[in-house]
Amino acid sequence: MREIIGQYNDLLESDMPPKEKIKNYFLLHFQLFEEKLPLISMFMKEQMHPINEQILQRLNYYRDLSDKTTLALLTEVYGKRIAPFQYDILISLKGIMHGYSEFILFHRQPYDFVQLSSTLIEKVDILVEHSKNTFLTEQLWNSKPHCMQEYSVTALEVQEEVNRWIETYKGHPIIEDTLSLIEAELKLSNPRPALLNGMMANLKQYENLQWLALLLKQYIVHLS
Repeated sequence: MREIIGQYNDLLESDMPPKEKIKNYFLLHFQLFEEKLPLISMFMKEQMHPINEQILQRLNYYRDLSDKTTLALLTEVYGKRIAPFQYDILISLKGIMHGYSEFILFHRQPYDFVQLSSTLIEKVDILVEHSKNTFLTEQLWNSKPHCMQEYSVTALEVQEEVNRWIETYKGHPIIEDTLSLIEAELKLSNPRPALLNGMMANLKQYENLQWLALLLKQYIVHLS
């Protein structure tokens, strides 16, 4: 899951035109869905068993990150005109994507995901063009789900991700020092957001460190 969110975040911050960006977002979603299908099937079977609270909080956290990425892309493509009904558009889009994903799951054959991405853009264009009424307000959207506590990225989670890459980047002129500085900062009683932001900027230059950069970004948010 962390690699997937990292790829979404990388796409969001890319320099490609907004319309092309959202098309690639849809394409990435279904390519990853196809790639991770065995794991998804296994997860669905596991739903027969109770999920502990920590896993539930993590899933809620990943869903929230995914929603924020999608909203940011929609705003980048369609601008301020979707502001009054952006959450309704998001929910509608999630429903459409879920419907296609479910169809693909139960009707196994090769699919043209480029065509599917273009189809989704057409559907969103129609929704944006003709939407007039709204149901989901910002207050409703930001209300916390029942029996869900807010999930915050901890220093330990950042440290664990740092540990994954220490050996890989040993001797690297930039990243070795970056990881060491992050490690040292995490041990302080009051880590410095400005320094961590600088380290995050270094990490974002490397594709396989996008998840660590995103974790660090979320951790910094909760420092302020």
